[in-house]
Amino acid sequence: MNKVGLIIGTLPAKYIGIAAGGIATHIEGLIDSLHKKEIQTYICYHKPFGIKHPEVINSSRIGWALAVLKGLIMLLFIQEHHWKKYTFKTNILLAYYYATLRCFFKQETPDFIHIHSLYNPVSIALKLLKYNNNIIVTDHGFWVDTNNLTNNMTIHLLKESFDVATKIIYISDFALIQHQKMQLGNLDKLVKISNPSFFYRYPCKQNTKTKNQKYRLIFNGYGKSMTIKGLPFLLDAVNNNEYLSRNLELLIICNDEAHNYLRQRIWNFEYKVFGRTKFKDILDMYVQSDILVVPSKFESFGLVYTEALAVGVPVIGYHEMIKEFRKTLATYIGESINIMQEQPTDLAHKIIKCLETPFNRMEVRNALLKSYDWDILIDRFLSLYYDSKSVE
Repeated sequence: MNKVGLIIGTLPAKYIGIAAGGIATHIEGLIDSLHKKEIQTYICYHKPFGIKHPEVINSSRIGWALAVLKGLIMLLFIQEHHWKKYTFKTNILLAYYYATLRCFFKQETPDFIHIHSLYNPVSIALKLLKYNNNIIVTDHGFWVDTNNLTNNMTIHLLKESFDVATKIIYISDFALIQHQKMQLGNLDKLVKISNPSFFYRYPCKQNTKTKNQKYRLIFNGYGKSMTIKGLPFLLDAVNNNEYLSRNLELLIICNDEAHNYLRQRIWNFEYKVFGRTKFKDILDMYVQSDILVVPSKFESFGLVYTEALAVGVPVIGYHEMIKEFRKTLATYIGESINIMQEQPTDLAHKIIKCLETPFNRMEVRNALLKSYDWDILIDRFLSLYYDSKSVE
């Protein structure tokens, strides 16, 4: 019998999705790894992109609208569904998933469903549809948006998603601490699997900087550039340090809000701004750079850190994740920063220190391959999907 899986999460570039890196890159790697194991893998998400692909379920705008309408009507006749427990948006998404997956299950019965986010209401739809195989949820940082955690409806959704799941994957030691604080459900469901990548596919940076050439610093934080990823903190650090403003060029991948912020001010340094960027172009930008700096307030893992490190670029980032990477990789990778307690002047000094500290690119790359490569970690996912039964 053919093995079948279903991924619920944002469409990656492989499917002409518009998401920028992060979870989309993770999902693409996961699907590629499942294909290697000869597992037929479908993907579904609640944002219509108008894309047709044999593995993408109901992605057209018309299909989305019809599914929502059909789902809302069907939910009216389900006594177990309590409308007032959820926000209007959650009910709309729940209707979409209920109708879409009800139709899909007439054609396929996936061995497992892997949901990427505790916030996704698809778990409630699966409960109403009485889906009985493994439901795995990867938590990519439920605590990051603190405003959501003051909303009773949101807390209820998180707890219900936790309850429906067979297992919850957390991706870092810091994430485990957040789960222990929130107590969303039975903590025995928690399993740690860090976010892997296909690092051997990444290019390797070579020493190309000439004596009089400026250093290139890359900031890769398209999502929530201003509020979470710490771009204003970085800009202040560089702008108010004479050495850095004179010797750095910044490559800034950011959203429209951050772009407007940059345009409305005069800066003492050179910079180039990029919006939503294809992953292969981001890899090329890493090759051109000397350091990655993303001084986030929070990170659930920090894929951008491991991406840059694999190419051969030292990093400065969220202190909890840099601490974990240092422990795992056991070699110099860069510096950590806690922008909730430190100042932009501290970051400036750390940038200079990082640029002046020897960095062994191949040693870091080899350590990443041993700890975070898909070919090593995919079997851990499969053990969850198939109840610890080995999959050949």
